[in-house]
Amino acid sequence: MRKKKRERIVPTAGVILLEDMQLMAYDTTVFPPSDNFCSGAEEMVPQTLKALMDSLSGKKRDDEKMRKKLTAIAHAIISTIRPRSFLSPILHDIADFNVATLDGLNTFHSMRGIKCITPSFSLPPALSIKRLKSVPTAEEIGKLGVLELLTFENVKKSTLQQIVV
Repeated sequence: MRKKKRERIVPTAGVILLEDMQLMAYDTTVFPPSDNFCSGAEEMVPQTLKALMDSLSGKKRDDEKMRKKLTAIAHAIISTIRPRSFLSPILHDIADFNVATLDGLNTFHSMRGIKCITPSFSLPPALSIKRLKSVPTAEEIGKLGVLELLTFENVKKSTLQQIVV
């Protein structure tokens, strides 16, 4: 009896969570400003999904590290449910390219994501970055990166000898 009750409750909870995730409104036209990229990440998670994440963590704790992990997991769930209408500010990267390392069966292990390294001074603060609707072609990207070729002319004299005192 208890097992059947649990099997009825879980799908019902799933329907509630799915509905709450679909009702949330997210701005996907721009990436968040660089100076507060992850602020508001927890507010992007519906209250019911937060409650589920708290119950799965096993403890009611206010640990910042645990909150970040639970928020990242919640964002992964939301982006799976709403791949085109949700943009998580949390980025990740992990891959093992040595295929014999983990299991010896030549299996490639990878988790999807990107790693971004941007010096804080490279973007002006509070500047939103427009999100592209389509990926540019390789030719378009190639045209952006064309630099004029400058030739180096070797001077016969040392530049230190050219200094007039």
